[in-house]
Amino acid sequence: MVILNSERLQQEMARQGLTAMELAMRCGIHLNSYYRIRRGGPVSSRLQQSLFSALGGVVPVEELFTVTVSETPKRRR
Repeated sequence: MVILNSERLQQEMARQGLTAMELAMRCGIHLNSYYRIRRGGPVSSRLQQSLFSALGGVVPVEELFTVTVSETPKRRR
């Protein structure tokens, strides 16, 4: 399973002055989907590509995503 490095994403969003809504729109996803992956939900390969492109390709993929062996996504309450 691939998960998002939320801290690295936040750094880049702040650097580019992007809001959550703007990034979700660039990726073509619902804002709720954005928040799901920010909380540790799995990121599909299509969404990985969308996020990478939406950020202008400036963040290396290795910094943006982490591969984990967990079969179930982490859920925070």
